[in-house]
Amino acid sequence: MTRISMRPIIALIAAVGALTACAPRTSPTPMSESFTAQLQAVSDAVAGVSGYSKEAIEVTGNRMRLRIEIVDQTLATADQAARETKAVALVGAAERAMAAQPDLGGIQAVSVAILHSSGAGSWHVEDVIDFRKGPGGSYSIHGTS
Repeated sequence: MTRISMRPIIALIAAVGALTACAPRTSPTPMSESFTAQLQAVSDAVAGVSGYSKEAIEVTGNRMRLRIEIVDQTLATADQAARETKAVALVGAAERAMAAQPDLGGIQAVSVAILHSSGAGSWHVEDVIDFRKGPGGSYSIHGTS
């Protein structure tokens, strides 16, 4: 019966672990100042086109996904067609602004969250409309039904 020594295998695993620990990281890092500024530029563009105050809009995201939160009591109580029409306009403005932002080119999904006050300083998400980037590079509503 042949015996295989485990020492070389353990040494190899330790060496690979040490080398991997020293390698540069490619995982997502905290958002850079330039990325945050680019999100702010998108937020400003959405506010400018929509007529909402900058305080009523918040744009957050990462390199794959963007979320536009809008506080609008009237829109929150409107029908689905009205909410979708507004969401399409907001995403269109965001899409135009993202085209000028180099770090936002990889965003594959955008969601529009419509919020309203539920009293005592708290907020309620009435609806979230999701958009996905298509093969042509533009975003369209992504239905889940």
